[in-house]
Amino acid sequence: MDPTTTQASYDRLASAYAQQLGDELDHKPRERQLLASFAHENPGQLGDVGCGPGHITAYLHAQGNDVVGVDLSPAMIAQARQTHPTLTFRQADMRHLPFADGTLSGIVAFYSLIHI
Repeated sequence: MDPTTTQASYDRLASAYAQQLGDELDHKPRERQLLASFAHENPGQLGDVGCGPGHITAYLHAQGNDVVGVDLSPAMIAQARQTHPTLTFRQADMRHLPFADGTLSGIVAFYSLIHI
């Protein structure tokens, strides 16, 4: 998929996407359990790749991890920063992550791998 097209699409939808998914995990106990297990099994800094509005990043952070959210869309990053101002978010292409090898103890890519 063309990253320019993907970025433009998510930039246009960022506000509505953030509103629609803000409480997504409240209704998904399996996903919460999976994410909590992942967070506890991977102490250290985690990456939430394709983080969108940051709700997964925030959940992982609530489990006690240092987490950085990464998204291709500047508008999604803006939404994430607005909703979760104390968390770290970076705009980047998931195919070219801006981290040195060994920096992250684990990566989550919830519903975002379809874009590569």
